[in-house]
Amino acid sequence: MINTVTSLDTIVQDYLNDSEYQEARKVTIQQRDESIPKYKDIVEQFITGNLSLEAFEMSYRYSTRISFGQLKATGFLLEFNKLASNHFPSNPGIEPNMRFILNKLNAQNIGQRIVNSII
Repeated sequence: MINTVTSLDTIVQDYLNDSEYQEARKVTIQQRDESIPKYKDIVEQFITGNLSLEAFEMSYRYSTRISFGQLKATGFLLEFNKLASNHFPSNPGIEPNMRFILNKLNAQNIGQRIVNSII
């Protein structure tokens, strides 16, 4: 019988020695870091009322295409499309509710902000 047990040390060393993967990750991280100011500006424009929900979605989609050379279906964009197709414009409360959720949103309060918007 062949021993297929792999140690954590072996996995870690394989990961660290995979220079091609490491370089690809560095490029991805750099692209993400460069795109953050664009997305932050779009979100702030929406929160302050300078963009409608429709314009917000279009701006986000356009920036994603420009930042990555093609439209990547990010988790946010997929969920945003569901929101737009199922709830807007038939529910006019969606836009102010979305502004409320996004206003001062951060990693520490995301769950509570979403729960509070549903209640």
